[in-house]
Amino acid sequence: MSGPDPRESPAGNDTGATEPFNELRSILLAPEQERLRQLQERLDDPRHRAEDLSGVLPEAIAIRARRDDRLLVSMRPVVSEAMRDSMRRDPKSFADALFPALGSAIRKAIAATLGEMVQSLNQVIENTFSVRGLKWRLEAMRTGRPFAEIVLLRSLVYRVEQVFLVHRETGLLLQHVESGAAAAKDADMASAMLTAIRDFARDTFDAGTEDSLNSLNIGDLTVWIEQGPHAIVAAVIRGTAPLSFKDVLRETVERIHLEQLEPLDDFQGDATPFEASRPALESCLVAQYAVPEQEASPVLKIATATLALVIVIALAMWAYAAWTWRGAVAALKSEPGIVVTEAERNWFGANLVEGLRDPLSKDPREILALHGYGSADVRLDLQPFASSDAGIVTKRAREVLQAPDAVEFAFDNGALSASGTAPSPWIARAREFAPFVAGVRSYADERLLDTTAAAIKAEAERLRAVRIPFALGSAELVPEAAEVARSGAGILSALDTIARDAGGTLRIRIVGQADASGTDATNARISRLRAEAIALAVNTAQFRNLEFDLQGLGATPESDRTVTFQVDESSLSPRKANQ
Repeated sequence: MSGPDPRESPAGNDTGATEPFNELRSILLAPEQERLRQLQERLDDPRHRAEDLSGVLPEAIAIRARRDDRLLVSMRPVVSEAMRDSMRRDPKSFADALFPALGSAIRKAIAATLGEMVQSLNQVIENTFSVRGLKWRLEAMRTGRPFAEIVLLRSLVYRVEQVFLVHRETGLLLQHVESGAAAAKDADMASAMLTAIRDFARDTFDAGTEDSLNSLNIGDLTVWIEQGPHAIVAAVIRGTAPLSFKDVLRETVERIHLEQLEPLDDFQGDATPFEASRPALESCLVAQYAVPEQEASPVLKIATATLALVIVIALAMWAYAAWTWRGAVAALKSEPGIVVTEAERNWFGANLVEGLRDPLSKDPREILALHGYGSADVRLDLQPFASSDAGIVTKRAREVLQAPDAVEFAFDNGALSASGTAPSPWIARAREFAPFVAGVRSYADERLLDTTAAAIKAEAERLRAVRIPFALGSAELVPEAAEVARSGAGILSALDTIARDAGGTLRIRIVGQADASGTDATNARISRLRAEAIALAVNTAQFRNLEFDLQGLGATPESDRTVTFQVDESSLSPRKANQ
């Protein structure tokens, strides 16, 4: 059950009693009720709510921004999307709005870039035609890097490329300036990394809160850090800066704390007030280049050029002498019968060559003379030895065996062979002594023709054809027989010469014959007398290298009244044809 309505009177449904009460309430509460009604109407009307919100929104945003960055985080996507939409819808209006700021920034950037380009161009031109510039050009060609970059690297002493102003307590970036040579990809990220590295070094090594990281190296860059009570200044330096630059950083920190003390004390994340610190930070963007060397005097240049020319000539002469010496030593090493074990080149005396030399090899001084070295230029210390070179061994065999010119030698792996023509005595002597020639292990002469045997055989054939006739029953020479005997004497003289050259004697038989007209005794006596008559006719005593044997054969079936000569070809023991 529900309770009684308070608007009802205690008497129940008597409405007459409530009218005075309602009238009194309207008199007392009418103004407040009117204001409540108006307030309700204002709250229900969107136009009035927007008007009221616009009056307090700027102050609310400022208060919230000082408290934390949640408002900034929540508004960033909306603002970014609004800007992109505005640029798509009306790019001209967006460009017109940004023109005043962008124009000034672009002009400033172009001016800085042109200034640095002119400075770099001046350095390139200054170093292009100098000795140092030529050396740098060679380095650029060798490394593949641009010449301008090599000039900058070699002429730069140091250059401050970036300067960061970082809030000490929060690690937030307050301001950042940079030279046109290089720029950080993300200045806020660089600031955060510097703070993180500083905190890491302090926490890792248990340093006090007052201790700080003063510098760090990143590749070919160095970061110098100078700290103040509320902010730190970090300078990114390429090259080697002098210690006096630390004083510049220290003065910059002091100047910023002096000029920006209140913003630093009240910093809540808004870095706008620190735009005034840019001039102080930009004053730290300094650079120093190597001072060009002072031009030398003409006399010094001439003296330097002369000295350089003398050095070049000396080096050229040294290289030519070394090349000539190497050629001479190589020629000695390639000569058969010469072995070089040591070759020393001496600038202040005779050069030295040590080794071995076969006496039958070419004279080494003749070889050195072909390369411009005289007898006094090289001292030779070559010990004798027997070379096994084929040319040297054949030359040694010819000299030891005293071979005739018609004899040719060949040598291969210890085997010596002879070919051509030679007399019998030499052939026999060669067979005996050839194995004792240095380097020879075996000897063969199958292709060697015996000239003595051939000559004896030829003369023996001629002498066999000589037949001296006699009269029937007589041992007296007839005129015809005397003539034939003289021709036989000439052949005997040739045989005597052959036997003499061969160093021996040759046996000759003079054979007398008779016909069958007489008795056996008579025929035997007559044939003997006829042989003696021919021996007397040819004067056998004059042939000192011939031995004569007189024979009387009597009468034979084939005999006639003649005297013949027979040569014993084996008496000199000539080599047989197949032996």
